[in-house]
Amino acid sequence: MLAAQWALPYFLDLVCSRPRAVLIDRFVRRVVDGRIEGMAQRPDYSNTTLCVVTLREAVCARPAMYFGDWPAADWPLVMCAWTVHELLAYSAEAPKRVDVTLGIDGVLAAAVDQARLTWPTRAKKTTVEEIVGRRMWWAQLGHSNTVTIQQAGRTPGPPKQVGDLLIWDGLRITTRMDLDPEMFGVPADSMWLDAAPRLGQIFTTDRFRLPTDSQVMITNDGVGIVLSHPKLWPGLMMPDSALRSRAAVSRSGARRSRAPTAGRG
Repeated sequence: MLAAQWALPYFLDLVCSRPRAVLIDRFVRRVVDGRIEGMAQRPDYSNTTLCVVTLREAVCARPAMYFGDWPAADWPLVMCAWTVHELLAYSAEAPKRVDVTLGIDGVLAAAVDQARLTWPTRAKKTTVEEIVGRRMWWAQLGHSNTVTIQQAGRTPGPPKQVGDLLIWDGLRITTRMDLDPEMFGVPADSMWLDAAPRLGQIFTTDRFRLPTDSQVMITNDGVGIVLSHPKLWPGLMMPDSALRSRAAVSRSGARRSRAPTAGRG
């Protein structure tokens, strides 16, 4: 307290006795000099030194910023998890449900029914496909990306306005991404290899944990269901070879049960 009482008159005398511009100039000079101390020259941010990079180039340069610690071979499955969570956010039914298909040619397809989209009335007018496509930024890492949205089997009609929002209800949203094997360093036919245990590991992390009020069905072409939430598929932690064997046994058993039986003489 005594120190403050002593310092206040000195500070007022310093401010009043010197031009304010001089004080500000000296303060700014010290701060700037302190920041650039040891630098040979200031960075040049002109148009001649800046260049625009694609999302793919940015991911390759700093993969940890986008995919964390997951290796490149797991990026397709991480993109699958992102897609599941994104479509769950659009679902307006209870419980929320998303169906995903992992294609043997590196295709990632997903669908959600009874979805709802919203858009601010003050924002620039756009289409429902653009609303979904903008948020799914990872789809730009593939060869192609298609978003199809229907309402009762037709093109969505005009939205209804509620307050400051435009709302589309009763939508079916389907997405299809043709992933680029070169991006992940794995062939297309091996992209979903052993997807069951790998997806199980991803969805048990805090970042990708599925909501308890959701239903997710992920099917791998040629293998069958690899993950079902909330009731996990019994073969969740099995490799694809074991899943194929189980599916073959199930199909052969079904054929035997349908075969006609000979009558006894």
